[in-house]
Amino acid sequence: IESRWRQRRARSGYRGQDPRLRALAAINPGASADLLAAGNLADFFERVEYNGRRLAKLDVPPAEVIASLREYEEALVPDLRRLFPQDFSNYIWSLEHLYFCILLTLNTAYFQVRDQEAQSFYEVFQNQLESLSVDELLDRVLGSLMRTFNAQGGVILLVDPAERRLDLAVSGPLAYD
Repeated sequence: IESRWRQRRARSGYRGQDPRLRALAAINPGASADLLAAGNLADFFERVEYNGRRLAKLDVPPAEVIASLREYEEALVPDLRRLFPQDFSNYIWSLEHLYFCILLTLNTAYFQVRDQEAQSFYEVFQNQLESLSVDELLDRVLGSLMRTFNAQGGVILLVDPAERRLDLAVSGPLAYD
């Protein structure tokens, strides 16, 4: 099932160690069959939410994620029909509910990422309005970005095109263990 799904994804440009492919694979029911078989739905949906946020940050369109899930289902259904002919309709019913819950979880994950991005943009905009100098603006923007990404340190580099080099504009505290 996994190899049939990967072949279909390869036709859409997802190959090898592509982080988008790894995140898409992690939200398929087959990737977490051990969790689902053990009835550990909370861990499964935590994995779906985490990888959903990764997909949102990698700018994978939601339609592409849904297409991937449909391709996995299309790869899975023939085996279900062949292996469980008596209970096939029950499996399909359960699978439809599982996919619905996966989609709800992905919707939440995408919302979280886009909301965080919007808050960050708003904060940078506010920084522009409130700063009295370029240095103050850069300090504020770096602080905003460090909060947004929960970073312990950071730097902003400015490009000097005439000299073809980067200059350190501002840096935040860097913590080392």
